Amino acid sequence: MKIVLLICMLGLVSQCLANTNQFDIPIETFLSQSDPAIALEIKLASPEKRLKIIQELRRIAACDTCGRQVDAKALLFRYGDPITISNVFSQFRNPQTQDSAADLISGQGSLEMLPLLAAEMFFEDPPPPVVLTRKNPRSFEACRMFYGFLSNTNFTVDVRHWIIEVGYQSPAKFREEMRRWWKENQAMFAKHDYRAVRPPIGWKPFYNAVGERPPTNATEKMTPSN
Repeated sequence: MKIVLLICMLGLVSQCLANTNQFDIPIETFLSQSDPAIALEIKLASPEKRLKIIQELRRIAACDTCGRQVDAKALLFRYGDPITISNVFSQFRNPQTQDSAADLISGQGSLEMLPLLAAEMFFEDPPPPVVLTRKNPRSFEACRMFYGFLSNTNFTVDVRHWIIEVGYQSPAKFREEMRRWWKENQAMFAKHDYRAVRPPIGWKPFYNAVGERPPTNATEKMTPSN
């Protein structure tokens, strides 16, 4: 899968370069060393050339007939383009486009975007319709997505143990806990001090019968039980 993504990204970068006066920067310099399949290091270009690349990616992302719209939007979102980020979160607020936007945020989002996602956790969802659907209310979906980011190793082991435990709460309790926890740690996210983020006040780690903490899987997302 990553090989396919890498090929798509290389092709997209080549297209941008071809349409921006053949930049003299090698394509490889635009690819992230940590995850070349999904991250484009546009920041390595000079300001003038960076602007041209962003403009070309925006053109591709907005063009219904150009192809590679999803790739271009993902690259811009990963880079942190404010216009793209605003558009994606607007799509997340629309029930018709919520799922695709949620996939993009979960797959390409960075920790710096979490305050925007946290704001959605406090949305007052309308009462459920008479005919129930499988779509999560927006606030709960935002909590679930935020929860997935907390397995990142930038957070402490205690935080990653806490999210495993809170994942077994009922949906209503899970959302309540996530909202309370965010209020206690919001300042740390504003400073990007993720190692200073802590579990909720009063939380005590669970220990099993032999006194060991539960294992932490730093990559697995756990969905709260019903």
